[in-house]
Amino acid sequence: MAKASRFLLIDDDPEYCVTLRRVISNNNRNVVVDHARTLEEGKNTLASRNSRYSGIIIDINGLIDKTSESTNRKHLTLAIEACKELAPGIPTVICTAETQERREEIATIREMYEGLYPVFLKDYDQLIQMIDWIKEREKDLLGFKIRNRHNSVFEVFEKNYLGPEAESCFYQVMEHAEEKKGELASNTATFKSQLSNARNVLEAILRKIGETDSNFLPPERLYKTIVNQHSGKTRTTDQVNFSGALGFISEQFDRAHPISQFGFTVFDIASSMGTHAIRSKHGYKVSKYTFPAVAYALADFLLWFKTFMETGDGKQENDNH
Repeated sequence: MAKASRFLLIDDDPEYCVTLRRVISNNNRNVVVDHARTLEEGKNTLASRNSRYSGIIIDINGLIDKTSESTNRKHLTLAIEACKELAPGIPTVICTAETQERREEIATIREMYEGLYPVFLKDYDQLIQMIDWIKEREKDLLGFKIRNRHNSVFEVFEKNYLGPEAESCFYQVMEHAEEKKGELASNTATFKSQLSNARNVLEAILRKIGETDSNFLPPERLYKTIVNQHSGKTRTTDQVNFSGALGFISEQFDRAHPISQFGFTVFDIASSMGTHAIRSKHGYKVSKYTFPAVAYALADFLLWFKTFMETGDGKQENDNH
């Protein structure tokens, strides 16, 4: 089944969100709607997870933040500015209820944003038109294409096994691996930055495993320890011991099992070629294949991690493709 589209609705009326979801369900449009009641909430969502969305729906009047006691006419202008900044290129529409008193205002807004942000009314027929308008345009979105290609991997984030920071890092990793390979091979700073993103995702995975099951990955193997030179006592830090953690995970499987090797691939290349490299005089020239190797190893490790979170031991074979 095709991955569902995901729209962000910024509207102070929760009943409208319920209605919109019902219209979507009744018409088999395969869309998930996330709801932000205030502009502040919408901006925070876009700032952390904008690659999730293939459409944004905003009301003309709305609540600016959680302290707002009534809707504000500046809401529309501020919301459009936020979408331009935080979600450039994502199809954005205006949806509002029509009353006798507001017809002139709506007509003015339609004229003002003609060709940029279409205006739809909150009635049944126009809601369907609005949904279809967005879905017709989402097919050209890079984020939508990447998430569709790797739907089973991005489920890790949609199920909230990892947070928005890791999700953003992983999206950037896949975007660069598949759409910007040439840039990575020619731009050392970008290459190192994306290796850092891959390492950040790996770290988030290991921390989550330890947090979920300390028997599977105990703290003494997950975190680095420091020995006090005077007292000889050992203190556990909050820094992840990648080698120790991945080594311990490998001990949970048959020696031929590749899971820990996927993790080691990410860690080793990031350590020898990335911003964390202590020395990088190996003389190896980055090619267009170097970073995709890291990205796909990370994707495989994420698939295993998803199985771990779903089964509790991660030893069942995953059937994700």
